[in-house]
Amino acid sequence: THSLRIASQLKSPSSQTARLSAAHIFARTQKMKRTTKVSLPSRTRQEESGERGPEESTKLLEKASPYDPESRLEMWYCGCCACHYAPLYDLKNVKLVYRWEAPQGTLEKYIQTAYRPQLTFLQCLASMFWWHNETINIWSALLLAVFNLYYMLLGIENHPGMGLDVKIILMTHGTLRSLCWIASWTYHTFMPMDPGTSSYLCIFDYAGCFVTILGYGMSTVYLNLYCYPTMLVLCEIVGGVLILLAMMLSILPEYQKEESRQIRVWVSVACVLPYVIGLYAANVQEYGWFESGPQYTYLGYAFGFELLAVFFYASMVPERVTNIFDIALNSHSIWHCLNLGFDYYVAVMVFTSWEQLEENGFCQTDEVRPGGPVAFFNSVFKR
Repeated sequence: THSLRIASQLKSPSSQTARLSAAHIFARTQKMKRTTKVSLPSRTRQEESGERGPEESTKLLEKASPYDPESRLEMWYCGCCACHYAPLYDLKNVKLVYRWEAPQGTLEKYIQTAYRPQLTFLQCLASMFWWHNETINIWSALLLAVFNLYYMLLGIENHPGMGLDVKIILMTHGTLRSLCWIASWTYHTFMPMDPGTSSYLCIFDYAGCFVTILGYGMSTVYLNLYCYPTMLVLCEIVGGVLILLAMMLSILPEYQKEESRQIRVWVSVACVLPYVIGLYAANVQEYGWFESGPQYTYLGYAFGFELLAVFFYASMVPERVTNIFDIALNSHSIWHCLNLGFDYYVAVMVFTSWEQLEENGFCQTDEVRPGGPVAFFNSVFKR
């Protein structure tokens, strides 16, 4: 009797409708799971990290963003579909996404708009020609890599009296700086592939910054302390050791976070310090405490550009204030562009140092050099 009652209930129209509705909901849920792989950040995690949540960002984007907030999920779905099913080189269906929809490893602390979705290798290459918040970073890095090599080659060609040692030092200068910008280009171009790749490339990007200090320090100190070999060797050794330690520090995950920008700045300052002390000692010996030669004037111009660049890099202005400039004028893009002035004036300073060395007759002096331990200390300020 119980079995007959259950069978009659299952045959009733209401039971059949309920079963059909349940089956329809289940099928729709499974379809959404297969086609929309979206992992939005939880509210708890955003509160812990101090970042804006979707509610606050949506209000901000309605005023500042050129994109339509109502279609943001549609933009993300289209991007995922293009990544999985479109040809590797096809970007016509890939849409920019907002911060909370962007892949891990591409996030900037205050930039909210114009992120790329997850892309393949060839799509990342093609995205160089697409307008997003990394476009200026990508192209400025390429420009600076070419500029540093070209300017060194041009300068060496225009100074035929250079010895082989000076040519090697100057080409090391240009090559290491170009490698820095190539590492930066690689990171900014391929960061949307996956978090692991982004983290790996980020290490090379930071290491490139310290390689730059090594190249610049070697060339400027070598030419300006050419007549003071002991001080030259001390500066090169201390600077090299600090740079090696800084490169080891850059491997740590905590060092790679956006919150560690100020720490990266101070580590870079510590690496630069031995070279700056050596250059100042040479300037005091040659020109006095309150005067400077023409090469140090150009070095001052270079530091002016770099200090301004560091201000934008560390303060994260203007995206900290407004998201109107997320694409074209975010702090990292400004930092890249200002480094063109820095690289130019450092290169001019190096060649001017060679010209001054050549003009002064390469350390000619009538003084009799002391020997023994006295020579070790006197060589800092005596030829």
